[in-house]
Amino acid sequence: MEMKEGERGSSTATKSSRTLWKTVLFWRVVSGLLLLVCIALAVALGVVSGRGEYGAEGGGSGLPVVGDGQGGTIGPCPVGMATEEVDEDSPAMYDDMTAEELRAVREYLLGQPGLDITPWEEASFHDNYIYGMELHLPPKAEALAYLDNNGPRPGRQALVTVYGAGRTQPVVEQYVVGPLPNPTRHTPYTPPGRKNPIPWHSRAPETKEYTLLMPMLTQATKETDRILKESFGYTFYNCSSRCLTLGDTAPRGFSSGERRTWFRFMRNVEGKFLHPVGFMIQINHLDMDPTQWRIERVFYNGQYFASTAELVRSYDDGTAQKAQLPVPAGDKALFSTFRRRGDPQPSRPLRAPELIEPDGR
Repeated sequence: MEMKEGERGSSTATKSSRTLWKTVLFWRVVSGLLLLVCIALAVALGVVSGRGEYGAEGGGSGLPVVGDGQGGTIGPCPVGMATEEVDEDSPAMYDDMTAEELRAVREYLLGQPGLDITPWEEASFHDNYIYGMELHLPPKAEALAYLDNNGPRPGRQALVTVYGAGRTQPVVEQYVVGPLPNPTRHTPYTPPGRKNPIPWHSRAPETKEYTLLMPMLTQATKETDRILKESFGYTFYNCSSRCLTLGDTAPRGFSSGERRTWFRFMRNVEGKFLHPVGFMIQINHLDMDPTQWRIERVFYNGQYFASTAELVRSYDDGTAQKAQLPVPAGDKALFSTFRRRGDPQPSRPLRAPELIEPDGR
């Protein structure tokens, strides 16, 4: 049968398109194979260069293996920092006080009738009790004579701070107690350049005083609980979730003889110091009688009030400018944490710092 001209042309076009498709498919396969080879070579090159720079498994040059910056961990340094143990039976000249020395000093002072010191666990705010102990450093000349010229070793002594609330005039006293570990004497510590004894109002606060302050703060936050919840989404009084915490400030006044402390409130989250809420309470706790302590000022959203009652009244009648501090969520809540985010810094791992004494001890 004779093929018509149109049919012959159609057959030729079909064969040409099939040939072209096979050619395109062939080069696509070749290109894909070449791409895979390039990727494999790049990976191999990266591994080789990494081993050359950091050593096998990151240990060739003593550098740690670094994570991916997305929560990965940093391996420990191959060589740990050397530590020097303290000989409890024969501590060196500058070693901290040992447990035996601390107990010996405490028992010695408690046994001195003239000091009238009450054991801390039995003492009240109005008693005399030991606030702290630390090593009293020897004079520099004696220390150098011992270290450099083979002179006699200075005896170890303790510096003890006593809160004397039970004195006729409450004061803070300091005593040098020695020799350690078997003390037999104590002398008042009165260095030049400061008031001796230390004024009572200049003392550092501690647990017994905070215990008396907390009921005042609890009552104040109870009265402002609704305001705190509406303004900041967090509360303090009787709180179980989304709680505020507090910290105090120093100095406790602007002139000698004052003892006024601002207590600032923060959201109790990781990195709480970076989450203040703009609410503070100032308490005057100078008087020896805690029943005379009083709230002097309240700070809320940039405004000062004479009391919590005034704050509540101003908040309710609309004269106080109300705060609306959003509760951070998601990534916004991470800025104050130590969780790793983004690329590691520095990008190239560095060896850990070292503390050395080139000429020995």
